[in-house]
Amino acid sequence: MSSSLVSLEGSLFIPNLMYSVVKMAVAMEEFNFSILEIAQDLVNSGEECSQRGLNYTAKWLAELEFAVTQKLDPEIADNIAYQPPKRKSRSRYNLAKKYFDVKEFSRCAHYTQACTDPVDIFLHFYSRYMAGEKKLVEDESDKSNETKLGHLKLLYQDLEKLKETSNWDGYLCYLYGLVARKLDLPLAIQILQDSINLNPLNWAAWLELASLIKNSEMVLLQLKLQDCWMKFLFMGHILGELHLDEIALTLYEKLHQGVFEHSLYIKTQIAKIYYRLRDGILAAAKFSEIREEDPYCLDGMDVYSNVLYVQVNQPELAQLAHQAFEVDKYRVETCCIVGNYYGLRGQHEKAVLYLQRALKLNPHYSYAWTIMGHENIEMKNSNAAIACYRKATEMNVRDFRAWYGLGQAYEILKMPLYSLYYYRMAQSLKPDDSRMLVALGDTYDKLDRLHDAKKCYWKAHCVGDLECIALLRLAKTYDKLKETDHAAAAYCDYLRDCDKQGAGEADESHGQAYLYLASYYLNKGPQFLDLAREYAQKCVEYPSTLADGKALLREVVQLRSQEDNSRPCITGSLNNVDLKKTSSFQITSVTVSSSISNDGEDDSCGEVDDSQLDPGDIEDIRNPLDSECFDDTGADSGLSVTSNSNMPVALGHQQVQDSSFGLRNEEKDQAPHNHVAAAAETSGLKQEDKDQVLRRFRVVKIESSEPYVRA
Repeated sequence: MSSSLVSLEGSLFIPNLMYSVVKMAVAMEEFNFSILEIAQDLVNSGEECSQRGLNYTAKWLAELEFAVTQKLDPEIADNIAYQPPKRKSRSRYNLAKKYFDVKEFSRCAHYTQACTDPVDIFLHFYSRYMAGEKKLVEDESDKSNETKLGHLKLLYQDLEKLKETSNWDGYLCYLYGLVARKLDLPLAIQILQDSINLNPLNWAAWLELASLIKNSEMVLLQLKLQDCWMKFLFMGHILGELHLDEIALTLYEKLHQGVFEHSLYIKTQIAKIYYRLRDGILAAAKFSEIREEDPYCLDGMDVYSNVLYVQVNQPELAQLAHQAFEVDKYRVETCCIVGNYYGLRGQHEKAVLYLQRALKLNPHYSYAWTIMGHENIEMKNSNAAIACYRKATEMNVRDFRAWYGLGQAYEILKMPLYSLYYYRMAQSLKPDDSRMLVALGDTYDKLDRLHDAKKCYWKAHCVGDLECIALLRLAKTYDKLKETDHAAAAYCDYLRDCDKQGAGEADESHGQAYLYLASYYLNKGPQFLDLAREYAQKCVEYPSTLADGKALLREVVQLRSQEDNSRPCITGSLNNVDLKKTSSFQITSVTVSSSISNDGEDDSCGEVDDSQLDPGDIEDIRNPLDSECFDDTGADSGLSVTSNSNMPVALGHQQVQDSSFGLRNEEKDQAPHNHVAAAAETSGLKQEDKDQVLRRFRVVKIESSEPYVRA
């Protein structure tokens, strides 16, 4: 098998990966921000976001602040305070903010309409945005996109007029970029970059910018962001979103070992990366540690439920669902956890019901759309699954699970060309995932593009195939391409890898691999009969290959018997040679020597070339004695020839006729000895002379124009 790494579409950004590794390693050495400085920034930005109604961002900042201050002296931490600026119309602001907190967004926008303070202005526009989003969630009618986006267009125009005024700040620029992103405007990336440069501590702006980044090139080359300690958290987040999990894990571990040692957010991100790296044991251990530290934390627990689902850990998943339901049954994470629990139990209708509840709470939650697509696949509802997966890709274009689900759905519908497109999308997002490559290879195989399938299977094996199926599919593809040697090598590698990982001992695929190898070595020749017998015996251990294994064993025994019966020996008279061993080459000369001369002295005669003999000389030879095979292996040194006269022996021009061809096997074995005995009797010699005749001549060398290749 070729050992070159095959590059496919979507996997050609390895240089960018290496560049990002170097850049992040250098950046971590430059992380020289003081803990006190970071704590003060968190306090200030948290208060500013809370005043503007960015509650989730304020909560995230407060959690980081608590984690950072754990590394400070308590007296120093208590002295960190926020200095609020003076503001006009404080009573109006307080009233509007309370309306916002109870989700009366329209009333909040009404009371802040004529305000001139930057905080009040942001609260006015943000409450208008939230009011429009709330109507979209509550309105179930099928309206056109133009109608749904009407409030966003009006809001975008009003913010654009405000951009040139003195009240413009980083928060208003963030809202302007948020609306531009909702309208799919190309200026959204630049607007959000300006927002971050104006206010680098607004985590919501960083998240909106991350949602617009499509690949690693945008992170490394196009984004121009000022240096800030929050930039490292953003890099960890976006590297995880781009599925550069090893780099993201390295970054998060360095942050965890430093300033953010006690941060639950960093621990949760590390646990998620372990899950994406398919290390369920470490991911489950990390999530368990988070739950022990904060048993009421629901952030990221939906991913933990997926880890338990993959591990088929129903008791732990049931306990997690019960506790999450008690904490807050109307959280999106709780609905997903319960949905996974019912999905694991096989109650897919109830699972879909809870996932629909989660999407009612947050229609933009792509994870819930993806899981609901999986549940519809389980219920054999391919059309509904396709609709869910498409919605998930609209919410998050980087969700490779949704693209992979679309490929599976169209594969069920027997539409391989559609499957090929979606599998390619999934593989471009996850180029080093063997599952994507194997699925892509299966689709190429169905389209009879065997060479492309071979490349996919080989790449899947090179990047690390945890399921041990890439080599099996590769071997079958080689077999279809009539590359039997490569197929046998792939089967051997498949069996070896399965033995190393301790997986698939009772798998029927093992039986098929053993069956192929047994047939392969059986057809290679008699020298491989031992290997063929070994693999055939393995076939008998599997029910699907039991009959074929027994048939191969019988065939091996039969060939072995024929091999034993047809070993090379010279039988009969000197002019009768066994065709079964001499038919593959032509004897050109025979060297004979005399072990005992007529006078009792040790003597020998030299080599005689039969090409120098006259045919008449051959006819003068009378009463030849048969030869006997003393060496059962047929080696040249084990052949002996006896004769009653000291004369040269020539076999090259004789007509070969084996006098023992008409005998049965047991008669053939006795034929040489019978012929020798008969010749001795007719010669009239005594018993001791007969023994000397049997030892008189021995063949020293047989030269051949075509060498005989032994097993």
